[in-house]
Amino acid sequence: KSALCTDITKEAYDVMTENVRHLDLKHCKVVRANASGWSDNNVHAVFDLLFLDPPYDDVQENLLNKLIKHVKTSGIYILSWPAERDLPTLEGV
Repeated sequence: KSALCTDITKEAYDVMTENVRHLDLKHCKVVRANASGWSDNNVHAVFDLLFLDPPYDDVQENLLNKLIKHVKTSGIYILSWPAERDLPTLEGV
């Protein structure tokens, strides 16, 4: 029904915005925001499906734990993670 895409970098935001426009995805909103700040300002937002693709050079487990709280109880989160790194410890999972 709807989707929300967020990224703080201008390049990623521009690509997502262009893809949404090009594909005519009327129910997809693109937001340029820091993930932690977005979470703090949208504490009641919950999703059926959450894709997490953190920057591997600065993975913040506390931020991952903050973001997975936005998944509905019956929802699913998908975490992109490098094979050479140990899996993070996620709360309540």
